[in-house]
Amino acid sequence: MQKEFFNELEKILYEQNLDNKFENFAIFYDDFKSQKFIFNHEQGSIFKTNINPALKLLHPTRIRRPKFVNSTHSLA
Repeated sequence: MQKEFFNELEKILYEQNLDNKFENFAIFYDDFKSQKFIFNHEQGSIFKTNINPALKLLHPTRIRRPKFVNSTHSLA
């Protein structure tokens, strides 16, 4: 049975539960290695706002460096 690559990937990207997300990706990757996907390149944009409460997206300029830290690790 062939699956649509981009539809399956979109389902994984928008999964709320992180455990389910990792489990679904493992199945997705096994199917990918077994060449069970068809590639329909006519998919629309999948960019949406972040709705996962476990993740907070920040712009790089909004990340604060620790004050009074002189190590090279504070620059990472």
